Amino acid sequence: MNVLVVEDIPDVALTFAALIRAYGHRTQVAFSGEAALNIAREFRPQTTFIDIGLPGMDGYELATKLRSVEGLENSYLVTVSGQEPDSERLQRAGINLHLKKPVTMNALIDILNDGQLAR
Repeated sequence: MNVLVVEDIPDVALTFAALIRAYGHRTQVAFSGEAALNIAREFRPQTTFIDIGLPGMDGYELATKLRSVEGLENSYLVTVSGQEPDSERLQRAGINLHLKKPVTMNALIDILNDGQLAR
């Protein structure tokens, strides 16, 4: 399946994408919200991992905009941040799951094994 990783720190984004690829999924990486929207329109990710603390367009705004892209209304959105998220904003943005940084390998494996990426 297609998985988009949105993270403004390139090393983190590329490492996270490599881990997901190791489980057999196709990945694309975006370093900004605007780039993520452009990639998502073509790549059509079933799941997107979004850093909430993106500069410019934050993860909440990106999630809201992804939900408005035709064909992505039901994609699975996972946000990632180092702090506790605003649960009301998560819900309003249509975010399915939030992970706290650092995301452990066990957490990623659990998501992959539970089929969360297949939704």
